[in-house]
Amino acid sequence: MTVELQPSGGWTGTGLAHEAFFFADDDELVARCLPFIREGFERDEDVLLVGSRTTVAALVSVLGADADRLALCAESADVWQGGHGTVQLYDRVLRDLAQRGKACRLIGEPVWLEHADAQEWHRIETAYNRAYEDVSHYALCLHDLRHLAPAHVAEVQRTHPLVWGGASPVPSASFMDPDAYVRLAEPAWLQAPPDASRAVVSDTRTARRFARQVLTDGGLDDRADDTLLAVHELVANALRAAGSAELSAWTDGEGRLVLEVRDDGPGFTVGVAGYTVPEPDGENGRGLWLARAIADDSAVRSTSAGTAVRLFLHR
Repeated sequence: MTVELQPSGGWTGTGLAHEAFFFADDDELVARCLPFIREGFERDEDVLLVGSRTTVAALVSVLGADADRLALCAESADVWQGGHGTVQLYDRVLRDLAQRGKACRLIGEPVWLEHADAQEWHRIETAYNRAYEDVSHYALCLHDLRHLAPAHVAEVQRTHPLVWGGASPVPSASFMDPDAYVRLAEPAWLQAPPDASRAVVSDTRTARRFARQVLTDGGLDDRADDTLLAVHELVANALRAAGSAELSAWTDGEGRLVLEVRDDGPGFTVGVAGYTVPEPDGENGRGLWLARAIADDSAVRSTSAGTAVRLFLHR
């Protein structure tokens, strides 16, 4: 019995479909992507390809002259600007498509999962499900099993609602609610040590002075400019919420400098905040987005009794 191939399943060109596709060789890659691309052409949808050098070469070769119909064809290494910078680039493309009211297909291969900021990218991927659910496009994320560590395979399955079922996309059995995933994936929230440096501030200048001294003492003067900007934004948020902020700093068990900004304001729903690109003309969320982009890692806890944000900096 022949099973009919459905490259995009039940997706009709409305809303978001977000699939992780794992492949072990170029034949599997082509078998999945070529029908997907051709279907997009047939439906008059823009098709964008961002992949490794070998992936791009393999797909361009089998497309032949039709490769010129791709709305974008680029290598992943050329678009990588760090986790937050890269998703900003994608955001500009997707906002443009949304304004034009045209559905598209985005094939992307995050080769940077082999590098140090992979964990942050997993959080950005799960936030993607919330941020772009109303932008009509099919995001097909490629993952080469020849290079991807098994631990990352598990994370990809938790952050993508769909995986390939052989003839059509199917729900990922491991997919997690994005809010729950972010909370699980962020650094463990351990109690600050009793000898942590502390200061209560009511203005951003005093906060920056405290943070600069901490960075100097920790041998991180070379990161002062960006980190002070992040602290400024977080403290400004805290002052708006509560009128004052408590800053703490210490070295954690992994040798990272931890900077915490805490307030006793009303709190907010954290969810995937700081992992989605803020609205261009909006103010909400910009400070946390910037702080997460600057730090090597971050974590947030917020309740009706207050909010605490931790920035982790590698030495």
